[in-house]
Amino acid sequence: MKRPKFLQPHQIEGAALRVLGTFCRTYQQPLVPEMSVEAILESTLQLKMAFVTMAEVFGSDDILGAISVNERTIYVDESLDPDAFPEKEGRYRYTLAHEIGHWELHRHEVAALAQGSLFTDETFARILCRASQKYEPREWQANQFAAYFLMPTALVRQVWPEVAGTSEPVGVSSGELMNKRWALGDDYLPAHPLARTMAQRFRVSNQAMQIRLEQMGLLQAMGVSSLTL
Repeated sequence: MKRPKFLQPHQIEGAALRVLGTFCRTYQQPLVPEMSVEAILESTLQLKMAFVTMAEVFGSDDILGAISVNERTIYVDESLDPDAFPEKEGRYRYTLAHEIGHWELHRHEVAALAQGSLFTDETFARILCRASQKYEPREWQANQFAAYFLMPTALVRQVWPEVAGTSEPVGVSSGELMNKRWALGDDYLPAHPLARTMAQRFRVSNQAMQIRLEQMGLLQAMGVSSLTL
């Protein structure tokens, strides 16, 4: 299958910020940590969202999110419903943002390539996001988009001093770092206390926030210079 177009991190971040900016300008809303992903999805992008049992609809228990381009619908597994499972809110929001990333970055490719291992339905041009494919180029790009979308750089830097007591990076032991690429908001690894507090402000998982802080250089191994994304 044809590889997706290569995108630099700043291009992915720009795409995320354009969606946020359009919503804020249209509805005269400030950019805040707890932005409503559902409101942006429905009002700005005019997409729909539905909870389904993925294993029944798509025949696999490896899928938590999917998007149908022709139907303009994002599907989320019912196990992530935050009303029924409040502890899954971070994963739910990350999944929605990830699917929005596919819409913004990949929907035109889907129209041309509605077949193969990722695009499994030619009629509805669906992108099925499998946990086992999270490091595939398109999945990595959508994960990056979700991180920039839910945790915008400027907003994280604005909130960081309130939480950390300093605008500077905080040094931590190497054993406290995750050093992982983007995941879909999982929370199975222990997170630094500052990451946990920031995660509550942004309504994301502890793990997603820690990875973001590490890649921004705000949490770094003591004595190590940072490379900011």
